[in-house]
Amino acid sequence: MKAFLLNKKGFTLVELMIAIALLGIVMTLGYSYYYYGTRSFSVGESQATVQQEVRTASRTITSEIRNATRVSSSEFDDEALFYCIKRDGNNRLIIDTIDNGVTSSRQLTGNIITNSGFELKQENNKYLLRFTLYGNDSTLTNDYSIVSEILLNNVNNGNLGTWNTIYYTKP
Repeated sequence: MKAFLLNKKGFTLVELMIAIALLGIVMTLGYSYYYYGTRSFSVGESQATVQQEVRTASRTITSEIRNATRVSSSEFDDEALFYCIKRDGNNRLIIDTIDNGVTSSRQLTGNIITNSGFELKQENNKYLLRFTLYGNDSTLTNDYSIVSEILLNNVNNGNLGTWNTIYYTKP
């Protein structure tokens, strides 16, 4: 019976408790790294999506307005066909086509545009349209913004100013 009690092949209770405590610490650290990595990836993915949508909207605005013949902050009474770029109530950037009073809309972005603005200015007898877009998908702490200026190739006159919505005609 003494030989059984002197058998050193097993673990003592103290050794088991130390092993379980160390395993708990390692598991806690592992979960912390996993959670941090997952959160970082999610934030990075959100930032990339917002940046991509804002840049795509910026390119579309530039290609739409660069060769516009007229720009204004209000609708044209003397034009049968004109266009409008605006931010709707759901934080989407929209291009409206107004054809003889009938409006059709094309969505440029998802629900990420938190603010937008257009400024028509004149420099050296040339008209420039400066626009700013701010995007955020509500998971990010900071807005992503882009500011761009477009030389308006065909605009000869216009009301200078800052607007939230811009109306324009194409050649």
